Amino acid sequence: MKLATSILTAALLLAGTAPSPAQTRRALPHLKVSDSKRFLVQEDGKPFFYLGDTAWELFHRLTREEAAAYLKLRAQQKYTVIQAVALAELDGLTDPNAHGSLPLVDLDPAKPAVTPGADPKNPKQYDYWDHVEYIVDEANRQGLYIGLLPSWGAWLDDGRPGKNKVLNAANAQAYGEFVGKRFGKKGIIWILGGDRNADQTAAIWRAMARGIAIGVNGKEDYQGLVMGFHPNGGTTSSRWFHEDRWLSVNMQQTGHGLAETTKSWEKIAADYNKTPVKPVMDAEPLYEDHPLAFRAIDNGYSFDAHVRQRAYWDTFSGAFGHTYGDHSVWQMYAAKRKPINGPLLYWNEAIHRPGL
Repeated sequence: MKLATSILTAALLLAGTAPSPAQTRRALPHLKVSDSKRFLVQEDGKPFFYLGDTAWELFHRLTREEAAAYLKLRAQQKYTVIQAVALAELDGLTDPNAHGSLPLVDLDPAKPAVTPGADPKNPKQYDYWDHVEYIVDEANRQGLYIGLLPSWGAWLDDGRPGKNKVLNAANAQAYGEFVGKRFGKKGIIWILGGDRNADQTAAIWRAMARGIAIGVNGKEDYQGLVMGFHPNGGTTSSRWFHEDRWLSVNMQQTGHGLAETTKSWEKIAADYNKTPVKPVMDAEPLYEDHPLAFRAIDNGYSFDAHVRQRAYWDTFSGAFGHTYGDHSVWQMYAAKRKPINGPLLYWNEAIHRPGL
């Protein structure tokens, strides 16, 4: 990433959030919403600029070595947050991770597949959740927070036909308690949702949020937690959850459409002006190297100028941060993997794109 000339790097420098060598050797500072309710700050009040990378399949598709190399590069490129999904989108419930493990026993979110021990050289010990924890810890060691999505939205029972809709109002709290207890004391920003609306699933997400709080704090207490909700394209978390206690920040997905139809600055400003006041940001704008409006033949692919444009519009409209994404990186596209919507490069090439 050639970040030095971008508005986002300027914001990082002003906020002083680029990780220092000292930060990489100790637990990351706790984050909270600022007193103004407009931004995130560290526990000592130091401003924090959320500059995220979209790595949805990080836990699912990368090995330890690949994940460590990816995180080291993103830290060098001055990102501050990596967004990744525990129950991943691309057959994440039934397709084993890079080390041959699945996340659940019998597709039951109340039964995470955990084994005694965590020796990466012993497949019987190193389970799916050990791998997630290794990546979270490695990210934190590099000075990066993990924007952790407990589940992709497709795995929730919304009452419609579909495969493996395993999360429901009866088990979401138990699953939330598990991830909250396991990861809640680490450098985590919680992101519920996962590219779906909540019209039929709001109760499930609320149960999961409650479970996370219980897992972290021992009771339904959202103090000390930063939580958002990643919605489907063109929508915002404020549509369903703006007045919920667990929702610390509003997140939008302005998506991958054309500029003249997206008008992301209007969407950010609309949430910025809501009461009660909450920070707002774009958690999924147009990715780099993405088919514009999903029609590559008609519109071509996005490139670095497009994604910078979205970043400027969002931050100048009042966002407390911004998320970058590359169309190959989010899916960790590689040889012999099924491509989603025509990625142009393998992920380990795309992490060097000019981007922001």
